[in-house]
Amino acid sequence: MNPGKFYKEEEQKQKEWEANLSRKSNILSTVRMSAFTILMVTIIYLVNLRELQWSIVLVLLLIILMAILIRIHNRIKYQLLIAENTIDIIQRELKRIKLEFKNAATGEEFISEHHPYSSDLDLFGPKSVFQLLDQTTSFFGRNKLVNWLKDGTAQAEIEKRQQAALELAQNPQWCLEYRSVGLAENMTKDQVDEFNLWMNESPRLLPNKVLLIASLILPLAFVLIAAGAFVFDYTLYTVLPILVISGIVLNKQAGYAKRTVDQTYKVIGTLEVLSAQIKRLEKAEFDASYIKELKEKLQNPYKSSQAIVQLHKLLDRLQARNNMLHILFNLAFLLDIWALRALEKWRLKNANQANQWFESLAMVESLISLSGVYFNFPDWTTPRFSETDYFMKADELAHPMLSEKAVANSFSFWGKGQTFLITGPNMAGKSTFLRTVATNWVLAQTGAPVRASHFVFDPEVRVFTAMRTRDNLNENVSSFYAELDRIKQLIERIKSGEKSLYFLDELLKGTNSADRHKGAESLLKQLHKLKATGFVSTHDLELGTLASKENYVYNYSFESTIKNDLITFDYTIREGISSSFNACALMRKMGIEVA
Repeated sequence: MNPGKFYKEEEQKQKEWEANLSRKSNILSTVRMSAFTILMVTIIYLVNLRELQWSIVLVLLLIILMAILIRIHNRIKYQLLIAENTIDIIQRELKRIKLEFKNAATGEEFISEHHPYSSDLDLFGPKSVFQLLDQTTSFFGRNKLVNWLKDGTAQAEIEKRQQAALELAQNPQWCLEYRSVGLAENMTKDQVDEFNLWMNESPRLLPNKVLLIASLILPLAFVLIAAGAFVFDYTLYTVLPILVISGIVLNKQAGYAKRTVDQTYKVIGTLEVLSAQIKRLEKAEFDASYIKELKEKLQNPYKSSQAIVQLHKLLDRLQARNNMLHILFNLAFLLDIWALRALEKWRLKNANQANQWFESLAMVESLISLSGVYFNFPDWTTPRFSETDYFMKADELAHPMLSEKAVANSFSFWGKGQTFLITGPNMAGKSTFLRTVATNWVLAQTGAPVRASHFVFDPEVRVFTAMRTRDNLNENVSSFYAELDRIKQLIERIKSGEKSLYFLDELLKGTNSADRHKGAESLLKQLHKLKATGFVSTHDLELGTLASKENYVYNYSFESTIKNDLITFDYTIREGISSSFNACALMRKMGIEVA
């Protein structure tokens, strides 16, 4: 399936549907206003004629009719919102295919210089791997995706993610619908935290038997007295004592009711979204074991969508307590008490399930994000797994964030304690190659496809980079010391038993050439003894001579060509030490005189 063609056809359908819904919404607005005006004029006329009973009947009719029309209108407006969300998603996906991410979340808040590789590989921030993947619509989905990017996992888990993402990629329509529903409302972390506080509270009204008896007797007494007043034509003031007692009962629970509203009112819209997403998941048929497991969690011991719909209705009922009509009915029927009791019953039954809902939906959003890469970039490949330690075989491997013109390279390695030394002139592609291997490795461990025609790797190996070490004036740390501290972290991780694949760019660049050469050679020997494998880029050509003395060092290089001060690069990796230099040519190009 051609992703560009699919998105454009779907965009046209959604725009037509959006226009149709807009017309319906405008018509219904006119009907609502007309019905309200006609009924209000009639009610006022009847009141002037002293037809109090018929006026009351028409008021009730007006309330019911308006409620029905508002409900229908809200449904249309919700469908319109979904259509608008879908169009927005499609337009973003069309840009994502071109590696354009304007107005997309950058994930900058997840950048950590202490993480083994995130800051060096542009995992987060503008033009980042996160932007390439992120199709989440909630903060908990986003956090799950971030964790998948930052933390390696076992082969079995990666295979399950691959299987699920590949199947979802075959259902782009379902994924679009799921995401567009998710965008209808966005639950923040603060809202979830507040909601969880409420979920973990102990019941207050359920144990109170006196309150239960009062909530049964007082409404019944009101109905009987009011009915008698209506039938036998005596004054309605006879219900006042009942209303006063009801008011006292309600006042005692007013603080509890207000606190419940404050803790839950922000999540009402989100609950509707969660329910709609879970319903879509419940109805869909998937073969992938990962998705089946998530569906089972959401349907055991009962359908989560139904429980959430019930909670939404209960909270919606309580939210209306500040409405004038609700205040009158509340006095008569103790609506607050019944609503709070129902919420406590619901909470006792469902409190232990709530975290599972959020966790399951977070995983679905993350799987959809992975599936988006499979669908948007059909030429990328699904990584396969090797049983050999420290193994990679990559054909036509390119950096996932570079344009279509990016030069692909094939590269293979295997075995513990190997060092691949990359030399070459400035701007020839050394650093980009290191990032290409490392970034694709991280994508493979996440469960996403990689930008290659073929990719086999050892999933137990974890990436570690030292490429952008910077000084820190606030902490009085030089860039050289920062690099040493980074290397220390690498050594400590290896000694702790972690299988590490390291990427060291311009090794020990903060010291003089003699010191750099001696220090680099010593470090490579130590890393070999620790059985770690990795890549080192350097301008120190003399370091390449280590390959003639040690069988664990392999020389590779990138070259440049200079003709009439015009520098060209082929960005192709080749075996051996680099034989080209371009610093002087680059200086001349920048207007610097070179003898």
